[in-house]
Amino acid sequence: MIVNCVKHQILYYFLLAIFYSLSVLPMFILYALGDAIRWLVFDVIGYRKDVVLRNLANAFPEKSDAERKTIAKQFFTGFIDTWMETIKFLSISQKGFERMIQYDYSVLHKHAAAGNSVQLMAGHFMNWELTNLTLPVHQPLVWVGIYMRLSSKAMERLFRKIKGRFGAVLVPADEVKTDIEKYLTKPYLLGLGADQSPSKPAQSFWMYFLQQPTAFAPGPGRNACKRQLPVVFLWIERKQRGRYVFHVEEMFESAAGLTPETLTVAYVKRLEQVICMQPANYLWSHKRWKHAWKPEYAPLWIDKEPYPPADAC
Repeated sequence: MIVNCVKHQILYYFLLAIFYSLSVLPMFILYALGDAIRWLVFDVIGYRKDVVLRNLANAFPEKSDAERKTIAKQFFTGFIDTWMETIKFLSISQKGFERMIQYDYSVLHKHAAAGNSVQLMAGHFMNWELTNLTLPVHQPLVWVGIYMRLSSKAMERLFRKIKGRFGAVLVPADEVKTDIEKYLTKPYLLGLGADQSPSKPAQSFWMYFLQQPTAFAPGPGRNACKRQLPVVFLWIERKQRGRYVFHVEEMFESAAGLTPETLTVAYVKRLEQVICMQPANYLWSHKRWKHAWKPEYAPLWIDKEPYPPADAC
């Protein structure tokens, strides 16, 4: 136990030294480094290139192969930029990250003035890590972000340091069911990236998303309805390299009287609209459709459109 702890400490400070040394470089140098990494990852190694192109083909069958390859290349550029910018966040000043964003959080100020806590539903638009820098600073609610633990404790500690620099309260997803209440003692803004593949498809909601049957975790909808929270949708518009616009839209003034299914459908439909507006800005390297639709999931179908026939599975 002691040996493992020491190893963890050594690895953490080793990684911190490397990442911090990189983070103090000017952003144009980090972007140039990112371009080289993108060329190596996308053009040479082809890391998850098949996953990205398959996801794009299923989501946009009406587009040509050339169009989808262009989106894929733009995606990888933005994806690597996201990681280069995240490294920069280790040392960036508040003034520095302010130059990267535009935002209008008036809807959050409205609810804070009324003493309301709010549930925020987001998607993985680049650069999603900026969320943990801007929301603790630019609106009065306590920002509580849910995240997935990393397998490396040293890397998780490093990324918690980056994410939490400006006051974000970070809660591992595996603690949500058991310990979330201790983080919700003041009016809060609970952030949920609800677009990733759930671990239990047989206990999920199912509906069409980007033209294919897709599982969604029911937890976000159930939480908002149980607590009767206002629900807002956050999406990030990538204007150019290193420049983002944060859009916060009110989905529901209150989830009182709604069902988790209704809330989930509204979220997914808006998520889909935003992805179609700027497809290269979404996280296509995730194996989002690894769970295939099965006829036995029919009771879990929440879409207005009928679920696929059995012979289509």
